[in-house]
Amino acid sequence: MFELLWVYGFNIAEKPLHFIVIATIVIIDFYFLEKACESIQTGTVYAIFSAIGTLCTALMDTFMFDVEFSAAKGFFITVLIVGVICLKLAENETSEEN
Repeated sequence: MFELLWVYGFNIAEKPLHFIVIATIVIIDFYFLEKACESIQTGTVYAIFSAIGTLCTALMDTFMFDVEFSAAKGFFITVLIVGVICLKLAENETSEEN
């Protein structure tokens, strides 16, 4: 949620106070990311963080900021998400072999 808040904030920010609020949201976002890493493997946390962040940011751009969503954009977002998932799966296979 905080990831989307600061992305949204950058799109509407106009005054210095807005950027202070955004910086605070970013700090909170990374705090929760760090907390997640304490109980879940870092690779898993990053995979979830980047996949959900990418997908939700693209959807927010389309529905809130009227940015065109093309087939090419959808394809490359899918490739990115699948790539992150595959990296995580490859990490799990390597861990199980050792």
